[in-house]
Amino acid sequence: MKLPAVSRLILSLLAILSFCGCPSSPPTQIKVPVSDSTPPGGLWLQADIPGQPLLNASPGAAPSSETLKDDAPVHLTARADDSDGGVKEVRIFMSYSRSKLAVIEGPTLAGAPAAKDTSSAQVGDLTNVTRSTTYDFTVSDLKRSFQTLTVDLWAEAENFHGGISRSSHMTLLVLWVDVHLFVIPLTDSNGTSHAPNVSANQFADLVPKINLSYRGTGIHMVFDPLHDWQPMNDDELNSDGTNMRTRGNAIAGIHPGRIVCLLRWGNNPAAVTGNGNAYPPPIPGAASPLGTNEIQQDYVALPNQILPQSYLELQNGSFVAHELGHYLGLYHTFNAWTDRKGPIYGGIATLTGPTAEQAVVDWITSNGGSANVALDGDLLSDTPPDPSPQLFDAKGQNVCVNRSITASGHTSGGSVSFTFTPDPQNAMSYFGGCVAPGSPSGTLPVQRTFSPQQITKMNATLRGARSHLLTP
Repeated sequence: MKLPAVSRLILSLLAILSFCGCPSSPPTQIKVPVSDSTPPGGLWLQADIPGQPLLNASPGAAPSSETLKDDAPVHLTARADDSDGGVKEVRIFMSYSRSKLAVIEGPTLAGAPAAKDTSSAQVGDLTNVTRSTTYDFTVSDLKRSFQTLTVDLWAEAENFHGGISRSSHMTLLVLWVDVHLFVIPLTDSNGTSHAPNVSANQFADLVPKINLSYRGTGIHMVFDPLHDWQPMNDDELNSDGTNMRTRGNAIAGIHPGRIVCLLRWGNNPAAVTGNGNAYPPPIPGAASPLGTNEIQQDYVALPNQILPQSYLELQNGSFVAHELGHYLGLYHTFNAWTDRKGPIYGGIATLTGPTAEQAVVDWITSNGGSANVALDGDLLSDTPPDPSPQLFDAKGQNVCVNRSITASGHTSGGSVSFTFTPDPQNAMSYFGGCVAPGSPSGTLPVQRTFSPQQITKMNATLRGARSHLLTP
């Protein structure tokens, strides 16, 4: 019987393939030889850390390192190949050292592997050409209450006759400081008037939201509702009285290892305040941004109320993160301490789009003519010029929809325009933050964040003017 043409073609192709010498897939197993003089090749160690580039180490490669600033999970994988004898064992080793004030531990001895995978094969048995193992840990597993942590990692692979290859070292440096909060909810001296509407447990539930803004900063806010909560009855403190700053600084002085937060009603007996205040510590000889002055305030003032998305919970935790940012050395991204008109718009009774634009032009013109200088509210180059929400409000523009805004007006030299693209997600702006794109109506704003230079400044403040927070 004659085969159909298609069938004959298939048979011909199969015949050709069987004799063509085409390369086949490499074997996944091999018999353990009587001898094997070469150690396993193809060894590598990889660290997978969310939000950071993959980190790799292999034999003969230069040591690699990465700085971690979060309590990130670390997933380690070690793999080795030995095509002429098989891999008997692959292992991951870890050593670490850690420190805090006056205390240094380590480096620890590597000792036994943190993880390993071993073959039970003997000479003549089939064994895998490739072998791998994994190990997982988080920063907090090792860091505990320490301020710095250095983790040294490497991998080894061994064949069935004692030949060993070793990867280069991989170093993970962790800079993560626990900053403790000490909260004083205030009531008037009579013990009942203008009382707080927030509990210790409610404040504790707020802290993780605050820490979402501090992810990647190396700073982690800590609050214990049992030991860091001390109610107080005091008219002057609760009403932002004349001597509040002096007395508040004195209270902060007796709690050197914690940021004192005074939760107060405010100076209007009829209505609770919705604002907070804190200030960067004065640094002798350091320049101050336009429209600011130096204030020595060693505590953070906050409202003594908490409601969904208002008062302490305003902006999904970003409001309190903002005030703590001031305490740790940061100014606003816009000019001065308030955008409630402030130095730019303060002389205008009623703001409209044109009057707000002209006010911005006048401010830039009278302060050097450069928007990058005149609207540099924090003296940090990686936060863009910020005319504050006042300009957006006056022009009816939603910064979350369109970040770029133009201010046009007249100077003695004629007409001029300036265009700005502020960052509404920066924690030190006065924008309320934006919801994630495509989110349904009613979605809470994403917690706001800090720029790299803001992060550097907060850490410098923490180890400088606010180093008392590092006291054990």
